[in-house]
Amino acid sequence: MTTASAETVGLVSPDARFEIDTETLAVKGAIQASDLFDVAEAAFPDGQVFRMEESASGYHWRLSIEGQAYQVTASLDGDVLLVSISASETSALDWPRSPADLGQSYALPVFGEGRLVEADDAQWADFLISRRGQMDGSELSLPFWTALAGDISASYILQTPLDANLILANEDGRLSVGARQTFTRFNLDEPYTVRIALGPADPVIGAKYFRDYLEGTNHFRTLAQKAADNPDIAKLAGAPHLYVHDSGPLSPGDITDWKGFVQRFAARRDESGTFSAVLWDAVPAENRKEINDLIEEARGPQGYVSGYGRTTMTRFINLVLPEVLIAPPVASLPGGHDPAAQEAWINAARSALTGEFPGMMADPASWGGGLSSGLVEELQGAGIDTAWIGTANWLEALWHPEAVKVAKDAGYLVGTYDSYASAHPEDLVDTWQTAQQGQEIYEAAAYTREDGRKVTGFAGRGVYVNPLEVRDYARTRMKAVSDAARFNSYFIDVDATGLSYNDYSEDHPTGRAEIIAELRDRIGYIANDLGLVTASENGTWLFSRDLVIGHGITTPPVGWMDPRMRERGSEYYRGTYWPPERPDIYFKSTPLPEPVADAMYAPRHRLPLFQIALHDSIITSHHWEYGSLKPVGQRDRIGLTQILHMVPPLYHLHDSVLKRDMPLIQAYHEVWGPLHAELWDQQMTGFEFLSEDRLVQRTEFADGTALTVNFANEPRLLPGSGLSTGETLPVRGIAVEKGGETRILEMPALD
Repeated sequence: MTTASAETVGLVSPDARFEIDTETLAVKGAIQASDLFDVAEAAFPDGQVFRMEESASGYHWRLSIEGQAYQVTASLDGDVLLVSISASETSALDWPRSPADLGQSYALPVFGEGRLVEADDAQWADFLISRRGQMDGSELSLPFWTALAGDISASYILQTPLDANLILANEDGRLSVGARQTFTRFNLDEPYTVRIALGPADPVIGAKYFRDYLEGTNHFRTLAQKAADNPDIAKLAGAPHLYVHDSGPLSPGDITDWKGFVQRFAARRDESGTFSAVLWDAVPAENRKEINDLIEEARGPQGYVSGYGRTTMTRFINLVLPEVLIAPPVASLPGGHDPAAQEAWINAARSALTGEFPGMMADPASWGGGLSSGLVEELQGAGIDTAWIGTANWLEALWHPEAVKVAKDAGYLVGTYDSYASAHPEDLVDTWQTAQQGQEIYEAAAYTREDGRKVTGFAGRGVYVNPLEVRDYARTRMKAVSDAARFNSYFIDVDATGLSYNDYSEDHPTGRAEIIAELRDRIGYIANDLGLVTASENGTWLFSRDLVIGHGITTPPVGWMDPRMRERGSEYYRGTYWPPERPDIYFKSTPLPEPVADAMYAPRHRLPLFQIALHDSIITSHHWEYGSLKPVGQRDRIGLTQILHMVPPLYHLHDSVLKRDMPLIQAYHEVWGPLHAELWDQQMTGFEFLSEDRLVQRTEFADGTALTVNFANEPRLLPGSGLSTGETLPVRGIAVEKGGETRILEMPALD
């Protein structure tokens, strides 16, 4: 039903009604027969309305504001208001914005998973505004927010968010939330469309509305549908996510007779034609003293080689091996890559070392401190029968092909990190493997801003590149890497964050919509053409068609949020990328400054918005910079959240930390693993806070399972909601309800 007056149009459904001021775009709404309330503030002062047209579905009119013309369409999709706005020329439009009276609190898609923010909590709001005051719509984990007041809510879904921003501001000491659409030369033909849904004061209701919308698009597939195409995806049931690290083919444990090894090296390094001499000649002058010191250490019948000396010698060998053994090219690619040549190279390296040091080294098939057959044995011994294992560098897999095979045969997923977001010049010294894509790509493929400047790449190096311009190269290299390493998974960095730009290059002008389409297709290429289990950074809703794993939704990268986390000497210093085989930035546990810890991990703020919308489509976990064991004092909260949200833990492993970390990993897995094996692909259907302090929380799943978790530092009586009454939920307790039965579990202490 529709109604109209000189300045307003009305749209009515059985359960909702809306009135829109045609001159300002202010919106009022009501649920069923209740009184109207303000839903969206006016976008601008009164404009002039021309050519008002009415149809059975809604209204269409032309609106002129200070010389700018907009075409506006308003209609209903069931009980949801649908407003589409097109502009005649480039401009910016601030709309919609939640009215202050309606926004007593907000459910926001911030920090990946989502947070609940009271509008008058000045400290919390200021933290958000200073760090997430303006968020690109293309990078939102979910493109909506919900305003809550009393017993009502309004959810604002940006159906076309790519050139929009979510804007957080402080207005008179209160948080204000709205959106800004930028009309560019690339999107003038595409309307900016917003969906507004009214409902109860449920903080996750917006995620439910968005899920309903997303199911009707071609961008959504469930894990069950994806697993039907690739059965390997089912291996993620009950699977923790592991990043393994190494700095070369050799680790200290691969040398079984260290004293004899060093003494033989010392005896033969000056003997022309020996491999020891070849290695010694390649050692930089500034490193020779350390080698000479450990030779002295090992000299004589009482000689020995300390742990430090073993690490030093191993690093030196790994450093110079690529210089002294050159692999004959097989299928060279720009950027200096030739994955197919690595099989011959590692065989040559193994032969050279074992031939030079006979009887002093382990079987080369067992080598490795990160990805290795020994790691697989450790996992199996801990009862971890399935896991996602990712290498930080595809060479780590090519150095240890037997480990890849053993892991796959045992039921694990094995993949590597790769990226095509940044390109570096060939002569850049401080570069990294994936950013070397050849000089031509660096020079020709960069995004260009409207003012003509190139977009600087990650960490201020090189340039960010238009994915359409590296399309062929990326596909060629990914296939070469995956074929050579025989992976069954593949991690592509940045793509599923939605990071994108309108490219104003004269040679390849491209709008964000085309950029995002190519990023989706690139992930689709990994899934459908290479047949691998896809993984990427974050994993926003935009990529739910083909993406399976997203790292960064549960905990985003947080190292930039407080300068103390980057200051050497600070107790909060997150660490560096040293040592190379076990970088402190991943392996060193450090506390977080209180504002960051509160924002990231305090249960009273967290909302599983992403899980409500997409738990059965994308398996999400932490960003690799802040894995499950990184933050001191937050591990219990993290572990309980992983159980409540049914998301996997993420760990960094190297053989030097197994004794330290594996007992915790094993003890946690005994609780988390069986639950996740049952719920990994289930839709999350509900969430609620069960205590006033929000420390007792409950999630519900499509199979009838309900999980209730106690975050408090004291036991709590189980609330109602169908659970057994009178039972006590212990500290770190989990109540598992299904089929009328309730089990009480207790997570081991992790802090």
